[in-house]
Amino acid sequence: MNVFKIAFRRGIGEMITWSIIISGLLAIAMFFFPSLGTENIANALADRASSLPHIVAEIFDLESLGGIAVITQYFAYFFQFAIVLSMLYAAILGAKTLAGEEGSGAIEFIFSQPITRQSIARQKLIAAILHYLIYSLVVSGISLLMLLILDEEVGANSLILAMIPVFLGLFFSGLVYLCIGFFFSSFLRSNGESIPIMLALTIISIIIGFMGKIATQFDFLKYISPIFYAAPNNMINHDFSIIQIAIGVIIIVLTILGGHIIYKKKNFLN
Repeated sequence: MNVFKIAFRRGIGEMITWSIIISGLLAIAMFFFPSLGTENIANALADRASSLPHIVAEIFDLESLGGIAVITQYFAYFFQFAIVLSMLYAAILGAKTLAGEEGSGAIEFIFSQPITRQSIARQKLIAAILHYLIYSLVVSGISLLMLLILDEEVGANSLILAMIPVFLGLFFSGLVYLCIGFFFSSFLRSNGESIPIMLALTIISIIIGFMGKIATQFDFLKYISPIFYAAPNNMINHDFSIIQIAIGVIIIVLTILGGHIIYKKKNFLN
């Protein structure tokens, strides 16, 4: 039984929907660059941001608005919101990996086939990762296309090189959330349990990351909030942390191993 093909085919529609929505929102935002990406507007927005409370400015990254006259900075500002939505999609993907069949009652049919639990978990995880990889490539490709169309100063080669870390960050951070979702789906009983838990954890992690960004005494919190591993402004400036990358890799490895171990021992009779 080819679980991978079944799982991959089942998630294509959702992947296409998310890809269209996020890519469309980014394309719309980029279309406004010729109007919004001017020095006058950038300076006006920077002045407005400086008059707002520090917490508000930090949460919405309003201080970076002063640089939106540069196309890469303009893109980075709006792409951070696309990353938040992408992390939610990755979390949902991971949460649905193993819990769906048990909730729908299809797990008995799968186990009646000549296939091990380890193989089921592995194939379904690979299908979920491939879904997110394709999604990331589509979003990145359309974003890069819009940048190349609107670019008048940076140059194609420089633009592509500047954007590669941003797009890699999108995939890496999403992979962390996906694997955490995979871990939870290994012991939860249905999508109705796993998806709300993963969405709550994702939102909490975002809030925790903002706390680390706002209060310097809690700066260490940025290391446990995967969404901040891919901050677009940092990626463009190659200002990423090896510690964050290492923590992300450790989380990925531990959650994948833990998910496989728990799923192998899981009791489906209760």
